[in-house]
Amino acid sequence: MNFLTKSIVFICLVSLSNAQCPEGRNCTECEYMSGKYEIFCAKNGTDYGYTVIYKPYDYLKITCHNPYTKWLDFHLGYANRAEDVKRLTFRLCPLPRCSFLGDIAKQVLVEDVEELDFRSSLNRTIRMSRDCFKKFNKVKRLSLSDNILAGITSDLLIDLEHLRVLNLRMNNIQHLPDNFLITPNLEAIELGMNKISKINKNIFGKLSKLKLLNLWDNNIEEIEAGTFDEFSSLISIDIHSNKLQTLPVDLFSRLTQLQVINLAKNNFSTTTLPEYLLTNNKKLEKFKFSENQQNMETFPNNFFKNLTNLMILDISRNGLMYLPNNLFLNVTSLKNLDLQRNYLQTLPQKLFQDCKNLSSIVISFNNITHLPDGIFKGLIKLEELNLSNNFIVTISEYLFRDLSYLKILNIERNKLQKIHSQSLLAFHNLRIAKFSHNQLSLTDAVIYEDEYGPRSPFHYTSESIQELHLANNNISVVFADWIFSTHLRYLNLSRNNVKILLERDFQFITNELSLDLRQNNIQKILFNNNYYEPVLQTKNKLKKITILLDDNPLICDCQIYQFLCYLESSTYLSPDNILNIKMDNLLCKEPDWLYDKHLVDLSSKSLKCLIDEPHNLNATCPDKCECWIRPENRAYLIDCSSKNLTQAPKLIKAPDDYFIEINLSKNYLINMPPLDRYGYEKVTVMLLSYNHILNIPIETLSMNIRVLSLHDNHLKTIDPRVLTNFKNSKNLINLTLHNNKWSCDCNDRNFLQFIQTEGSRLRELQKVTCGEKNIKVYLMTSDEICPTTIDLIIGSCIGISSVGIIIAILTVLYYRYEHKIRIWLYSKKWCLRWITEDEIDKNKKYDAFISYSHVDDDFVVNNIVSRLESQPKPFKLCVHYRDWPAGEWIPNQVTYSVQNSRRTIVVLSKNFLKSEWGKMEFRTAHCQAIKDGRTRVIVIIYGDIPPTEELDKELQNYLKMNTYVKWGDPWFWEKLLYTLPHDSYINKKNKKCVKQKNGCTK
Repeated sequence: MNFLTKSIVFICLVSLSNAQCPEGRNCTECEYMSGKYEIFCAKNGTDYGYTVIYKPYDYLKITCHNPYTKWLDFHLGYANRAEDVKRLTFRLCPLPRCSFLGDIAKQVLVEDVEELDFRSSLNRTIRMSRDCFKKFNKVKRLSLSDNILAGITSDLLIDLEHLRVLNLRMNNIQHLPDNFLITPNLEAIELGMNKISKINKNIFGKLSKLKLLNLWDNNIEEIEAGTFDEFSSLISIDIHSNKLQTLPVDLFSRLTQLQVINLAKNNFSTTTLPEYLLTNNKKLEKFKFSENQQNMETFPNNFFKNLTNLMILDISRNGLMYLPNNLFLNVTSLKNLDLQRNYLQTLPQKLFQDCKNLSSIVISFNNITHLPDGIFKGLIKLEELNLSNNFIVTISEYLFRDLSYLKILNIERNKLQKIHSQSLLAFHNLRIAKFSHNQLSLTDAVIYEDEYGPRSPFHYTSESIQELHLANNNISVVFADWIFSTHLRYLNLSRNNVKILLERDFQFITNELSLDLRQNNIQKILFNNNYYEPVLQTKNKLKKITILLDDNPLICDCQIYQFLCYLESSTYLSPDNILNIKMDNLLCKEPDWLYDKHLVDLSSKSLKCLIDEPHNLNATCPDKCECWIRPENRAYLIDCSSKNLTQAPKLIKAPDDYFIEINLSKNYLINMPPLDRYGYEKVTVMLLSYNHILNIPIETLSMNIRVLSLHDNHLKTIDPRVLTNFKNSKNLINLTLHNNKWSCDCNDRNFLQFIQTEGSRLRELQKVTCGEKNIKVYLMTSDEICPTTIDLIIGSCIGISSVGIIIAILTVLYYRYEHKIRIWLYSKKWCLRWITEDEIDKNKKYDAFISYSHVDDDFVVNNIVSRLESQPKPFKLCVHYRDWPAGEWIPNQVTYSVQNSRRTIVVLSKNFLKSEWGKMEFRTAHCQAIKDGRTRVIVIIYGDIPPTEELDKELQNYLKMNTYVKWGDPWFWEKLLYTLPHDSYINKKNKKCVKQKNGCTK
């Protein structure tokens, strides 16, 4: 169908629809929306109006805007009345004069309606008579609910011979007149929520087609015998929420088709409820008798006997004290039984013997203390059993023996202390088990125990259980059968007494699980570092285990170390990790110094633990000192700081396989403790700062020392042998010497050399100063530390000056341009004998080490490195990204690179000036050059840098005293290649350099 055809059809349909829409004076044109028409009618200048919604072939609804709207102003329908309307509805409108109601319908509708629904808006009692419905003789459904209807005449419905459904709910009807309900075709009567007090036999006619009768929520105290005798087709009767105390014994006897009875919320007693009330209702399927206004104590004997079709029975909230043994005799179809909120203390053993089809039993909120074995015998179809909120103490071996198809068991909020180990043997299909709020420990019901741990009584459900609720009990372990439950998705162990978690307690084989361990007494989480890695990894990316650990009193001692390692491991931090541990509020409660510290804020690397009884570890702890263990590096920490000691402990002993870190700072020690003393050979860290130490005897040292802190003492000089020991030590990585009174005299030239060459080991290098002068040692020269005698200097100057003046006059021009001449000669490969390297560098591995900021990586790699390594004779370069081993300590790598390179090229840029590592590399290279007495540092200025006076002091001094090359200089490469190492002679056979007047020639 093309667009034109569709458009024509649409226009025709719209035209046809408009033709059906009613019109009238003071009414708007129809507005078509979503298959409905909307029309608004109102008299000019008033707010008395109507909104009419019309849906063709379905309904017409009139809604009044004002409860005092006058129907005389309603003119809709005088032209083009609505057709094919089945239902007419009035909302929020005043009731017109009864005879006029039919006129309104005729005014707007072409045909008579089958359904009439009138709901008034006035908050006052109204009355209706036969005249209201005379013109509605085809109505099948009449709804007059919520009208505060009080007065009705007996002939109100006499003209509605086709009426099938009558709805008078939510009115004010107190009395039903005789012969009121005699319309023969009635199938359903709704009289709920009125004020009827008595039901007389004469109200009803022979309603042989009636199927539903609702009399609920009235004030009915009496129903006359024989009232329902003519209701031969009645299926459902609802009389709940009335004031009935008794019923005629034969009230339902002729209702043989009855399937549903609701007698809840009345005022029966055990003696007034007829024993044979239901005898003839063999088709009864649902019976509700709950919330009786007085305690029933019990039901009459055989009350439900032989109701073979009864499937749903609700006798909850009746104050029942006991039930007769024969209450359910031959009730063979019963499926759902609700006995909750009574006062039952037990149940007869054979109560359910004929109820083989029971699928749900609710006995919660009673006073049951025990149930006899065999009470559930034969209930093989039972799927749900609710025994919660009782007083059951034990579950015997045979109580549940036949419940092989049970899926949901709820015994929460009892007094359970013991479950027999075999009591759950039949539960091969159990999905949900609720045992929370009891007193269970389950340790007395362990089936067996193996290397995976103990098995609980729930072991028999391990192939089916999905939810296990055990909160608020006294359980202290995570049982192994829960670990191996293949379908378990929720395990609630919150508010129990679990004290220790092992790594096996996290190894659930189910694919998805939430384990709630909050508010237990968990003090320790013990992991095995070599065990969790393979166990907690899986190729199943859909697997996810969530564990809630908040609000437990964790002891954050060294036993938590392996768990911290796991939390920091790549396994746990991986996106594919299967284990998600919720511990935002998991706090340390011990030791005191970690009290209320979040576990997530702890680090395995810094964790240390105070040792109260070192002898248990085969160790000792000196008097006045505290001893700790740091598992990360197996260090035994002896803290003797600030103890007013005048000498170091004579004897120290660490646990086996542990190193010692001893802190003797802030004491009054004069002598450094000898490290050859017993126990001190294991010392790797010694902190001696803030003491009065005067010297460092060579015999006190050990090659095992990694960290030696000597700052803030009274040291003035160091034996050269000690400096050699420091220099040759492969383990010493951290040495502090600042804030001492260094003499800096001629005897300290070795000290100066050590400071300038071993800077990578020295922390706070810039703070190492000379005596009171506050001169930084690493910036000093040999002449500054040991100046020549003034007389010798003067004599030498006079002798040399004479010769120097003559030489200067002859060579001033040459030397003025010497650097450029040498660069030019080198670029031409002429006179190379003038510019050769010494033999001192012949064993160095690299020609040059390039120091630069990683931000300038592209410039260095693509311009400097690529050009130098592509020379006719390529330079061998050392660069970070290629030649540094991964994981090595950076200061060590810097020192190694500088010492094994003939030159250090510093790419000086803004980025370099921001890099602390860059500054350290420059300082190391500069110190090495001073040590060797050679120019080894080549500075390349790349880009704009701050003025010299704004630079670091070291760089200022260097740039003022040395030349540098600048990127972009036309002679850049010639200058750079000249300053780099080069051969002593190029091709001796083919090239020859001779001095001539005009320079060098081939």
